Amino acid sequence: MRPVGSARFALVLAGIALSVGFSSGGPSWPLELADPRGGTLTISPGPKALHLVFYATWCPACNDELAGLRELADRYAGRGYRLEVIAVARRHSADRLAALAGSDTVPGRLSFDADGAVERQLGADQLPTHVLIDASGNVVLRSSRLDAALREAVAGLIRGR
Repeated sequence: MRPVGSARFALVLAGIALSVGFSSGGPSWPLELADPRGGTLTISPGPKALHLVFYATWCPACNDELAGLRELADRYAGRGYRLEVIAVARRHSADRLAALAGSDTVPGRLSFDADGAVERQLGADQLPTHVLIDASGNVVLRSSRLDAALREAVAGLIRGR
């Protein structure tokens, strides 16, 4: 039996998604990134909401969102929210990132995607890119800005919805 209508369309979309390597579930865990101060950092999902932000020091929109990210981190501290800021591999010096990691400028933990592998895996094709992950490691939301929808999605994960 041949699929018709919306079922056929869904099959076509599924085929396209598989052909480009995109999974609606989530990335391959754990994520391994460079620690700007040396070594490797590992990121795994949990406990309730993992918020990944792809960031660049030279990106005005990224820097404009730092206060809002700090507010989220402060609001949900100790309630299952974790913020991971991932510096992309374009135009960053090791010295600049190490200094930034040692300051309180960037809320959350700062890591460096030195080869761009995590950025590609999560489809972060613009800056900033926010990726919200649930406790099971599934992508709940992807956004190019820290907006009301993202804030509500974080609140929903914290509440257990």
